[in-house]
Amino acid sequence: MSYSLIMLDEAHERTINTDVLFGLLKAAAKKRPDLKLIITSATLDAVKFSEYFLEAPIFTIPGRTFPVEILYTREPETDYLDAAHITVMQIHLTEPPGDILVFLTGQEEIDTSCEVLYERMKALGPDVPELLILPVYGALPSEMQTRIFDPAPPGKRKVVIATNIAETSLTIDGIYFVVDPGFVKQKIYNPKSGMDSLVVTPISQAAAKQRAGRAGRTGPGKCYRLYTERAYRDEMLPTPVPEIQRTNLASTLLSLKAMGINNLIDFDFMDAPPLDSMITALHQLHTLSALDGDGLLTKLGRRVSIFSGTLVELWNQNSCADANYENSIKILSSFIIIWKPHNGFLLGFLYCAYCKC
Repeated sequence: MSYSLIMLDEAHERTINTDVLFGLLKAAAKKRPDLKLIITSATLDAVKFSEYFLEAPIFTIPGRTFPVEILYTREPETDYLDAAHITVMQIHLTEPPGDILVFLTGQEEIDTSCEVLYERMKALGPDVPELLILPVYGALPSEMQTRIFDPAPPGKRKVVIATNIAETSLTIDGIYFVVDPGFVKQKIYNPKSGMDSLVVTPISQAAAKQRAGRAGRTGPGKCYRLYTERAYRDEMLPTPVPEIQRTNLASTLLSLKAMGINNLIDFDFMDAPPLDSMITALHQLHTLSALDGDGLLTKLGRRVSIFSGTLVELWNQNSCADANYENSIKILSSFIIIWKPHNGFLLGFLYCAYCKC
């Protein structure tokens, strides 16, 4: 099947998959002058993308948004979670009607905030208008997630407490107030230890703009940034660090090898990953017998690539690097582990004939 036009939306998010796709599509466009690529986003660095895609033309389309008043703190907040709770209560008690959107870093913070706000509203008594407290994060059942789209009943206000999924992936009508503590939880890879870790880090200026924009979808709004204007101007990066520069590359390199791309150093990434991360990933794949001594895909590696590096993830989850290599490889080549990250339990084993050697 031949495509004449391919469109990539939300390009600013720079996930590892989209970055690989950029390189593949750029190569395809060089071979097919008739192929049209459309790259869209509300906040991307248009000049950088244009230069990468062979000086492609830039089109700016004004959005239909309302003005948003940006409010900063005078001093840095020592406890951004408590500051978020105080801000939500102040908005509810002093501001005109309109729903609130709060950005937090993960499920634990969101659940804690829901409990704290519930107790504070309860302590105020029945004379205060009701505040509907609605969490949203990936592990929440879908029927509970969809409640955030229901309009608040007359005389009531809702507060949606979300992760950064609400920056772009969700549009909630009725939001007039945004509370932005300025943090996000990201997966960071340490090539020396060979482990990924979830780290709470400051957001970028681009992400801050996206968050503020959520308050201007249905009318003029306000964004309460729980950090100083100086921190926004001098301490936040203009754009997020691409995922490809901060995550384990083993699965990605395995997939590229499976596509026949063996010269990984010359692959045209928009932002090249760190060399030490690539070397660590290749060593890991070689240790698992997915690559041979020349760096080429083995029979096992080709079969494993079907499962997008599940064996490499199993290596990380179970610290197989510390075990006997030969026994680890035998175990890894016999089983695929079904892992469900949000609850941390192994749900079962699937015997995989594809991986038997």
